Amino acid sequence: MNKIILNIANTYYVKNNYLMISLLITLFTILIVRYFNILNPAIIFLIPVVFSTLLGGFRFGTITGLLSIVYCGYFFSSGGNLLSYTNENLCKIIVILIVIPLMVIMTGTLKKRVDVRTQQLELANKQLRLLSTLDGLTGISNRRYFEQLLAQEWQRSFLDKTPISIALIDIDFFKSYNDTYGHQAGDECLRQVTDAIATRIQRPGDFTARYGGEEFIVLLTNTPLEGVMKVGDDIRQLVESLKIQHRTSGINPYVTISIGIVSVIPSEYDNSSDFVKKADIALYHAKRCGRNKVQIYSEDSVNYCNFN
Repeated sequence: MNKIILNIANTYYVKNNYLMISLLITLFTILIVRYFNILNPAIIFLIPVVFSTLLGGFRFGTITGLLSIVYCGYFFSSGGNLLSYTNENLCKIIVILIVIPLMVIMTGTLKKRVDVRTQQLELANKQLRLLSTLDGLTGISNRRYFEQLLAQEWQRSFLDKTPISIALIDIDFFKSYNDTYGHQAGDECLRQVTDAIATRIQRPGDFTARYGGEEFIVLLTNTPLEGVMKVGDDIRQLVESLKIQHRTSGINPYVTISIGIVSVIPSEYDNSSDFVKKADIALYHAKRCGRNKVQIYSEDSVNYCNFN
């Protein structure tokens, strides 16, 4: 709501600035005409008309155009009477009445086309920026965007002194799955695993991305270790419940995943790069301890293989 009000206020402020600029330009032109005693100010007035239209569109161009016509009407009139003209000056006024509106229409149409084209380019650029942050196969965010987001959330957690957690997920024996069933089946497997993760990661502030190959990463903000353990095991069970056939798995007739998790309240001695490395270490031990497991990062390797 505050954003909407701010946008309206900004729009109102900008439009009023355009109006003031248009009026000032017109008044400045009038002063120049009077100071230099220009015999035919009509051509001079085309400058503020065109400028105002380019600046603010038809509305402001029309305002400047009307002011210009009124002044030219006064300038060419007999004795300041807007209804009294010599034949020669009457012809000049008729030309002015035709030319100035035409200039407003032509310039306004040009501005409108430029504005439309600019909006189309901005939309296209926005879509390109969005596509550059998405993984083409799964439709979720890619590693590049995850790293940008992690840096932001890491800083926020550091300032707020709140826990931040990640779960690094790897599909067990995925290379053999690809070799056995083919790359198309492998792509479909990746999409199904993505959907399973997405069904569990729905809380505002939580985030998932494809980290590379058959790896996914989940970012959980303001979530302690117990919470990320629960989320990790839920995802593990969801993937196993898909019952995607994997006869060369070596541990299970279906596709399974291994997960390494880490949780910390960031301090000045920590950094986000080491944070991800710790999750990768925990994932390595999850595989070493039999796969289809959730492992917590620990400084002491003796503590590994003691978790599900």
